Amino acid sequence: MNRRDLIHSAILLGLGVSSPALGASSESKDPAVFDMTMIGFPIIRQGRLVNYVFVNMKLHLAEGIRPEAVQLKEAMIRDAVVRTAHRTPFVLPDKNTELNLAALTAEVRRQANRHLGTTAVTRVEVVNQMSRRR
Repeated sequence: MNRRDLIHSAILLGLGVSSPALGASSESKDPAVFDMTMIGFPIIRQGRLVNYVFVNMKLHLAEGIRPEAVQLKEAMIRDAVVRTAHRTPFVLPDKNTELNLAALTAEVRRQANRHLGTTAVTRVEVVNQMSRRR
């Protein structure tokens, strides 16, 4: 490796970019993940709002889907999921502080794949859920 390649590689490393001169591959083997933070979902009982639950999620993306592409569509995905939650809340029959995670993750995945492509999101992981009222 000559001096010019060494300087070029050092600059690229400082910027967080990999360089072929360093022998680093430009494609990661790990699937990409996109963080969706703090989405508020209502808990509605008998037509009355009784609580909000705030959820942090991770969208596990299919190979070839970049998080930057998801970021462009994130507002549309959030809006679609929250609208669905107001029509048919993701409630558990006996709890006002937790959501039905199976229904929630299925809907998030459905809406994300609708906006990004049919197989863009492989899995939705709920990181945590926080209730407004205990």
